[in-house]
Amino acid sequence: MAALNVVHSRLAGVGLGPFCLELHSTKATRDSVRKQLKTAVDAKSGADATDWATETRRLENIRRELNSYVRALHSDQPSGVTAFGSISTLIGSPCIPEVALELGGLTNVDRARLGAMRTAVKYVGRMAEEAGLTPSHFLREAAISEWRLSLPEEARKAAEAALAD
Repeated sequence: MAALNVVHSRLAGVGLGPFCLELHSTKATRDSVRKQLKTAVDAKSGADATDWATETRRLENIRRELNSYVRALHSDQPSGVTAFGSISTLIGSPCIPEVALELGGLTNVDRARLGAMRTAVKYVGRMAEEAGLTPSHFLREAAISEWRLSLPEEARKAAEAALAD
């Protein structure tokens, strides 16, 4: 009964009290149930037909907007990959390192360009392995927040200076 009372008080709190029938109580008699049913039938909603129509239109617009997000997530891009597929891959692979790249508009990337980009990433990965830059490499924690064209030369000079000391 305590649980039913909690549910009843919550429903009553949102205006649905007249529609709750008290059937599991010692007070439940035929007459009390009839009175409760009459109260439910006689209960008048605070909203009129115009309010309902306005709310229906508002909810239809929200549903249309949400459906457009779903369509956008699942639509094939020129690359042949969906946003949903990309996000799923990233979520399913927590070991993928975060790399900041300026790629421009990805909607303009077709399958051939995506293939070339994948090849380039694999090549960079192989070169990093050959250079000994594995995840356990001692320079792994060196943080460079953005790439500059002068960076390789700066790194060479810094390495030469370190060797000279």
